[in-house]
Amino acid sequence: YTREDWSHILDWYDTGTSNPVLEDYPERPKNIRMHAGFYKYLFRVRKDTNTTKYDEIGAKLAHYCELADTRDDGNVRITVTGHSLGSALATIFSLYASTEDRFTSNGRAIECVTFGAPCIGNWRFAGAVKHQEDVGKLRIAKFHVKGDVTVHLPPTFWRHSRRGAQYWHSGIDVMLPYVRNDFFHTILGGQPKPKVTYHDPDTEGYFSSLLRQVRDYAFINLPVRFWRFALFHTLVEHRKRMSLVSKKHHLAEGEEDPEELLLTTYTLKELYEIRHQLSTRKERQKLIRKLRKERSNR
Repeated sequence: YTREDWSHILDWYDTGTSNPVLEDYPERPKNIRMHAGFYKYLFRVRKDTNTTKYDEIGAKLAHYCELADTRDDGNVRITVTGHSLGSALATIFSLYASTEDRFTSNGRAIECVTFGAPCIGNWRFAGAVKHQEDVGKLRIAKFHVKGDVTVHLPPTFWRHSRRGAQYWHSGIDVMLPYVRNDFFHTILGGQPKPKVTYHDPDTEGYFSSLLRQVRDYAFINLPVRFWRFALFHTLVEHRKRMSLVSKKHHLAEGEEDPEELLLTTYTLKELYEIRHQLSTRKERQKLIRKLRKERSNR
């Protein structure tokens, strides 16, 4: 990271801006709030070109979409991805791009896949994301490894909003568990399972969001070997844990855990069709039991 990158990362107080979603939806606010540094990174006007990074990226992406749509093969998919700071910028870009017809024409949805994403916006931001998901213009998958403290930043233990927590999660979240060595693999009975969750702001209340904010406090979630926290944030660690899930799926077919089947057999589009069954623990358990039953009846 450069000094400028760090200045944006550490500028973690939220800032307000107009809601990019112009369509009406329940409790639609005029403004949304998000991490000030991330917002400025994308939307600060450059002095030399009088444009923003969002404008520059959007212009190139719109040009490629126009070229692809003129071909005989038709529709083009848009996938926005990023890691760490890039994951936060990718999420914000995806929300704004999903509101523009030049990107979502022909029924196209913006797909956003991130790794190690920190918290980005408040409940109004999460509500705008949810509306775009409901109308089929946006899909978000966020991967993070257990023990990565970055996903619990900024530290907001003491701050709250009208709806409870200051920062709210959005999209489908995939937690990749620790990889145990052979000794602990034998003693503890195998590898821990990944966890797939959909963050629905409509199902989280005031006190439950505050409790979640306490549980998510960064210093509480430091790994046991806290001196290795930087390693857990790397793409190498994400790839190692994802390859373990894929390897178990291919080597032990018929014995996979249903939670792993969600990652190895469902596309992001298919996961979004059942996303409300992943939004609460009770609904997730029902879905897992259903998958287990279907697997046993094969």
